[in-house]
Amino acid sequence: MLQLCIALCVKLHGSGDRGSMDKQERMMASLREREKAVQQSLSVSLRERDREREQHLKEEAIQHFTALMADMVICSALFLLAVHCHLLTIAIVFQKKVSLY
Repeated sequence: MLQLCIALCVKLHGSGDRGSMDKQERMMASLREREKAVQQSLSVSLRERDREREQHLKEEAIQHFTALMADMVICSALFLLAVHCHLLTIAIVFQKKVSLY
């Protein structure tokens, strides 16, 4: 990309005297500095975006785990309730049989 800009500048401004050569060298140096600044800014932005993505994934995993734990607690409570009801039914049936005999 930088070489294309340099070639275009040389073509537009010619490669004549020493003054234009100095100007071209300054333009190339300025373009290189700007390219470095843009790359640095881009890397900072990408790092920040990656950090946010990691944080989002972590929060999502925590929410899924919390929901899974809540479901397990609810299911085990329902299971225990069903077992308790079943045991009560057995006890009532047994008491009726005992009272009949």
